[in-house]
Amino acid sequence: MKNEKYISMTNKEYDDLAEEAKVFRNENSRGICYGFEMALRAVRNIDKEMEYPQIASHESDFIKYNAQKDLLYKIYKAIQKEQAIEIL
Repeated sequence: MKNEKYISMTNKEYDDLAEEAKVFRNENSRGICYGFEMALRAVRNIDKEMEYPQIASHESDFIKYNAQKDLLYKIYKAIQKEQAIEIL
């Protein structure tokens, strides 16, 4: 059986295995957090690079700018939502 090795383990061996699993989960969580933070930073960097159209611009430039900002906002909120689900 697959579980025979766990049944025959001593308490110390089981505690050591549990500690290793805990360390792995912590390292994995840090990696997940880092990935989400980098994704959010990338969206913020794109947002900073966008320039508001000049006053003399066509109306279509303002519509395009607002649509891009709305899309970035939706992406940012979606990443934050996924982050909250994964981390909690």
